[in-house]
Amino acid sequence: MSEPKAYSYIRFSTPEQKEGDTERRQTDAIENAENYADDEGLKLVSLRDEGISGFSGKHITEGALGEFLDKVKANKITAGSCLLIENIDRLTRLEPLKAQRLLIDILDAGIKLVVLGGGRRWEITEENYSKNGNIYRLTGEIQRAHDESKRKSEMLQETWQEKRKKAKEGGKKLTEICPMWLKLSDDKTEFKEREEVVEVIQKMFEMKLDKKGTYRIMKELNKKSYPFLEKSDRNSTGKWAKSTINRYLRDRRLIGEYNPHLKNRQTNEERKKIEGEVWEDYYPEVIKKNNFDAVQELMDQNSENNTGGPTGKMSNLFRHIVKCSECGGAMHHQNKGNGLRYLRCYNAQKGECEQTDTVRYDLYFEPSLLDYCKGLSVEELLPDAEQRDLKIKRKENELLSVKGALNDVKNKIKNYERILGETTSLKRQKRYDEILDDLDDEAEKLNQKIKDIEAELTQLREVAERTGQRIKDITDLWKRVEELDGQALIDLRVKLNQKLRRLIDKIEVGWKENIKGGQFLKLDLYFANEILREMRIPGDHKLPRKDESKGDVPLIALKDFEVSS
Repeated sequence: MSEPKAYSYIRFSTPEQKEGDTERRQTDAIENAENYADDEGLKLVSLRDEGISGFSGKHITEGALGEFLDKVKANKITAGSCLLIENIDRLTRLEPLKAQRLLIDILDAGIKLVVLGGGRRWEITEENYSKNGNIYRLTGEIQRAHDESKRKSEMLQETWQEKRKKAKEGGKKLTEICPMWLKLSDDKTEFKEREEVVEVIQKMFEMKLDKKGTYRIMKELNKKSYPFLEKSDRNSTGKWAKSTINRYLRDRRLIGEYNPHLKNRQTNEERKKIEGEVWEDYYPEVIKKNNFDAVQELMDQNSENNTGGPTGKMSNLFRHIVKCSECGGAMHHQNKGNGLRYLRCYNAQKGECEQTDTVRYDLYFEPSLLDYCKGLSVEELLPDAEQRDLKIKRKENELLSVKGALNDVKNKIKNYERILGETTSLKRQKRYDEILDDLDDEAEKLNQKIKDIEAELTQLREVAERTGQRIKDITDLWKRVEELDGQALIDLRVKLNQKLRRLIDKIEVGWKENIKGGQFLKLDLYFANEILREMRIPGDHKLPRKDESKGDVPLIALKDFEVSS
């Protein structure tokens, strides 16, 4: 592995923070980081996140810090490296418990956290985390950073409440952000239609009222190259998709309605305003309400007849997990009737991916994967189990040693207290008092060390227990499948899907050729703890078989699977 490095991280939440004092602070932070790296003889790597909130936690999953943390989890950052920050609030403004977990994850990877703001060099490591008052200082700074952001968030919400009140009374619109078929007037008091976009949406509703399905509407729009959004706003292919069409056919803003939303700045997710109010005539009416209602009725009727979606039978237990290895797109479940069910790349369905082969889901894909998941062991998913067990054993021995030392100190305290009570010499009483003070201090330190070791042991044990529980949950649920039917079976499959998604991040599906010219199905299973397993499910050959009900469909007869790491 490469030599340890110093990683300098700078973050600010809004573009305005580039200016003024914040810019000066960032210049100082860069200079401090360069000086530290030079003093320690480390190569400096700069990480920078602009316009990303530390209160929402978005910076942890996105941007430069998100990439850094992903590398930490994947053991791609050399132990002994340093993460340099101006202050704790630059790293996180999350609620204290989540912030502590973030810090512990970094320290557990052998990375030193160095705070350089305010002319200080505060170094925090796994070894000194609970020493010298570090844990209390960290807790205080984490709490202060979170409280400050929470107060600002509450003040901002009050400001928006006032803006909403004025907008509802007929004043300026809340914001220039609006549906893509509209634009805000210069005086900001009304929205005006973008005629070329409105024309396409109205065409969409006309086709739906003619009882054309979404798939046919998508084909006609793409075939005739109907314009929609500006090129920069469109999806990567520039083509219509069924999900996009369905979304606009359901959009009540087309009849003028506006449902105010509040943003939860702690989770960075939008949610409906608590009052749940809907403002009518906030937007121009692009679609007549009677036509809009008629389309909703048609779509509701179609939904009642469709049992394969999220509200249906949970036909695909691996929904949201299974992806195409060729393009990375979703593999969609298709029900061809007569009990024939397949997985097919959604992008291939639109002509945007070359992997057009389908996978027989009901007979091969689901049974093979579930059979594999049921047989998993904790050792398979935690290949470093031996090292972890060794570390646990060492910590347990260390705990016994510290507890023994504490008992020894307690016995000494009892002995000196007895002697102190028996002596009449003032000089000896004074000396024994000093000895007892020292012993009390030593006992306090040993008690704290015991707490720290016990906390480390709990964390080490929970990793295996959590993984083991997820495997057990899947096995227990699958045992009940044969016992249930109807809604109870649907509910169980929904739970099983949730458990699988906690265990597996994604499954990439692709066809490969073996040296004999035949085909096998290759499945790459990416587990939640960064472990990759490859499944190979052999097939008869790569030629499609005849399916009498649906014509030529690529049917591959899958046999016993093999798994490799």
